[in-house]
Amino acid sequence: MTLEVDPNPPTVGPSHLVVELTDGDNFPIEGAQLEFKGTMNHAGMHPRLAKARASAGGRYEAPFA
Repeated sequence: MTLEVDPNPPTVGPSHLVVELTDGDNFPIEGAQLEFKGTMNHAGMHPRLAKARASAGGRYEAPFA
C-alpha cells in the first residue's frame, strides 16, 4: 500500500488522498472498497469520513478535509 496526500506536505484544510493497493507480487488490487477516517483528539471534534472511488491500476482516490 502507498499513500499520497496532495498538498504535500499536508496542511489544514482540503486535500486529496490517493491509495495504491498491490498484492505480494506487486500486482494491483482491483475492486476494493476503501473509506478514509480522520480522527481528532480535541473535545467536540467529530471524525471525518470519505469513501474512495476506484480508478485504474489499484488506485483509490477521495477528496478529504
